[in-house]
Formats: sequence, structure tokens, C-alpha cells
Amino acid sequence: MSFDPEIHDVIEKNVREHIAGIPTLLREIFPQMKKVWKFDNSYNFAYGWYVGRLECHAQHIFFDNMGRWPEGEELMEIKEIIEVRGQEIRDKISENISNSN
Repeated sequence: MSFDPEIHDVIEKNVREHIAGIPTLLREIFPQMKKVWKFDNSYNFAYGWYVGRLECHAQHIFFDNMGRWPEGEELMEIKEIIEVRGQEIRDKISENISNSN
């Protein structure tokens, strides 16, 4: 672990909470996103967008606690925290979106 275990735990908890909110977010925001971004594959777009969103949010948590942006190994640790839940994210998206959205 390359940064404070307490911050690591806060990020993990936040990621879990955000995953639980995927259905609401997809229902409320995704139709408008399709109109703006005009993507062809809803599932791939949703997964990439959501993982990027989680990563950005985790970096802000790090910044709020450390007073600086994460670098190098710290960024990799954030990515790993999210990737551990990658299948859960994919499943939640699959359950709540069809590629025709």
C-alpha cells in the first residue's frame, strides 16, 4: 500500500457506495449522454465513463485528505481499488442498460 491505509479505506468505501448508485445514475443521466456523445456501444461507453468517474472521484478524496494530487504508485493503487470491483461494476451496468440505449 503506497498511501495512508485510512485514505485507502475511505476510497474503497466510496467506490462501493458509488457502485450501488449505478442504476440511478444510468436511468437519470445516460439518455442525455447518448444524445450529446453519440456513441454506438452503450455498455462500453457506460463502463469507461463510470470507471473514469470513479477514478476522478477517488483522486479528489486523496487530494482532500493529503492536500496534493496522487502520483505514480498512488495513482496505481487507486486504479487497483477500482479494478478489484471491475466485475461488480460490469455486472451492475449490464443489469441496468441495454446496448440499444
